[in-house]
Amino acid sequence: MKNIAFIPLRGGSESIPLKNIKLLDGRPLAYYALDAVTQCDLIDTVVVATDSDEIAKVIKEYPSDKIIVMGRTPEVSTNISPTIDVVLEISQQIEFENLVLVQATSPLVSADDITRGLELLDQGYNSALSVVRQHRFIWDEDTHLPNYPMPNKPRRQDWRGILVENGAFYINSRENILRDKFYLSGKIGLCEMSEDTYVEIDEEHDWLMMEQILQKRKEK
Repeated sequence: MKNIAFIPLRGGSESIPLKNIKLLDGRPLAYYALDAVTQCDLIDTVVVATDSDEIAKVIKEYPSDKIIVMGRTPEVSTNISPTIDVVLEISQQIEFENLVLVQATSPLVSADDITRGLELLDQGYNSALSVVRQHRFIWDEDTHLPNYPMPNKPRRQDWRGILVENGAFYINSRENILRDKFYLSGKIGLCEMSEDTYVEIDEEHDWLMMEQILQKRKEK
């Protein structure tokens, strides 16, 4: 396999129980990420790793023959387990060239976003991640404005903004992942997504905000 999409789905979400299969606008949350990766022509296989039988059942009902559902060990399924641990576990079990780590908590990701991210690897980048452009001025606790020294703070409309991770996806090769023990390596490419994709679903208020975004998109 050249390119696989990898979606880790843990059953033990503390903030929103079984968040990954809770219905968002009438569909399980994870289905939105599955839409993006199964519809991306550059993805050969979609691997979903979960520690939950209930989640596995729901994922298997998604209509695509691209999807493989795998288990994940208890060691990489705790509340404090970093995502890279389960990425490494799967990378040691499956042969592939490149892995696209996709987060189900970012349901606005699209097949086009994934395609543009993978295309960065053909442009000389070793890995890539998704970002959004924001026009916000960041202050540190010492009341410094790192983006611009005072009093040179520009007007918002005159400023290109800053690029911020939105957590939708990360791309790296299997070779790099196993060597560097991380899902980003070397020369990193940035795939810019629309500003509304900044929202990640971690808490109940994020859920409500995402439902509003989806409804507005339907109305367009």
